[in-house]
Amino acid sequence: MRKGEKFLVIMDPMNDIFTPFLKQALDATNVGVVITDPQKDDNPIVYINKGFTNLTGYEEADVIGKNCRFLQGADTERHVVQAIAQGIKEKKSIHVELINYRKDGTSFRNELIIDPIYIEETNRTFFIGVQKDVTEQYETKMELEDTLKEVQRLSTPIVPITNSISVIPLIGSLTFERVEVLYKEISASEIIRHNHYVIIDLSGLAFFDDQFGINIGNIHKMLNLLGIELVLTGFSPNMAVSTQNYSEQLRKVNVYKDIKSALQVLQND
Repeated sequence: MRKGEKFLVIMDPMNDIFTPFLKQALDATNVGVVITDPQKDDNPIVYINKGFTNLTGYEEADVIGKNCRFLQGADTERHVVQAIAQGIKEKKSIHVELINYRKDGTSFRNELIIDPIYIEETNRTFFIGVQKDVTEQYETKMELEDTLKEVQRLSTPIVPITNSISVIPLIGSLTFERVEVLYKEISASEIIRHNHYVIIDLSGLAFFDDQFGINIGNIHKMLNLLGIELVLTGFSPNMAVSTQNYSEQLRKVNVYKDIKSALQVLQND
């Protein structure tokens, strides 16, 4: 038995591949089960359960003797297919998600687990693949991520004060993901392109990580490239500590107690 292979006595060599009891047990599961034989050319399917037929629409006559690649299609992720092929080549366990296709051509998100199984009676290794349709869970996850991105975007408003000044009030947290959103909002904003100053108000920040100084410095660089001057308000003592290593980079950034104080100065320039 090779390293990484699982050991399981499931084959009756005198009765094709599986005992009636094992077939009944596998057919009772709600997931698709496929077993392939890597000793044969192109690692063909030698067994499918009813769960696989229910999931894909393929019957035994459609798939026995074929490689599982018929489940792939136009949108199947190539890098995942390559990872599967490498895992099979190395006889390692595999756990991935990818787009597969049913017999009727419809796609589904497949959570696929493949394990090498050593069969003692035959002194051979087979692969057992367990498949589960996770399309609904995946779509829910994507919708949630899109919602969170939209919330982040809406929580980073660009507020024009005059033709030359805009304010970005940051509320909540300033993390890497939030900064990425801020970059996109700044670069896409037609309002900011006509500004001389952008005031970023930090008084509403409840959390910032140890990259705070780097993030502020990068925002400063970005605005400089656009010919815009960065102004900071609501700068706390903790923020000052976090940016002390970037004092040279930020020394030209004007800092004011609050937005009102900043506007009093900037509008009189």
